[in-house]
Amino acid sequence: QESEGWGDISAALQLERLDINVYRSCNLWKPSPESRAVFGGQIIGQSLVAASATVDDPGLWVNSMHSYFLRPGDNSTPAMYYVRRVRDGHSFSTRHVCVQQRGHVIYEAMVSFQREETGSLSYQDEMPRVPPPGELLSRNDIYQAFLNSPRAAKMPEALRQFVDSRIKAPFPLEMRWCDPHQMFIPLPGSRRAREPQQKIWLRTSQTLDDH
Repeated sequence: QESEGWGDISAALQLERLDINVYRSCNLWKPSPESRAVFGGQIIGQSLVAASATVDDPGLWVNSMHSYFLRPGDNSTPAMYYVRRVRDGHSFSTRHVCVQQRGHVIYEAMVSFQREETGSLSYQDEMPRVPPPGELLSRNDIYQAFLNSPRAAKMPEALRQFVDSRIKAPFPLEMRWCDPHQMFIPLPGSRRAREPQQKIWLRTSQTLDDH
């Protein structure tokens, strides 16, 4: 179904185990009826769930994941997830996930799991200075403010209907844009140079377990 489970992350990631290292999707979602393929993020998420289900050591956590989309996914048929246990070591485990539909590979991933370690090296960027999420508008607040603004009157009716449908549709994440203007495409003649980055607070709208 196109919208089944979309407002519930747990349902969107649910898999049925068919055999050792073999799983099948319970539902697949397309962003809209006009979309040509299944939402890629759901395939990635389900692949990670399948890979994680084959790692027995609870002390190993996802360290990296490399994804390769090979064909568009079809939401009218289940996706099959085949996990290969490449290696299990003391500090690392590696899994290869192959996703197929109708005998064709649509996606592959390599997933590495690592035991948590402490060290003196740190590679991530510093946390930027941004407003706390409690001071920012929610996704739906921004959409509604857009519909109530004079700018919306300059947009095609189809776009206004699309924004309205986004407000009414269930959504599994709570998102707060530090710059709300980045949610929308600028009107012709109003484009301005922007830094190639976005700053967004986000969290799930429901409580999830660790796996």
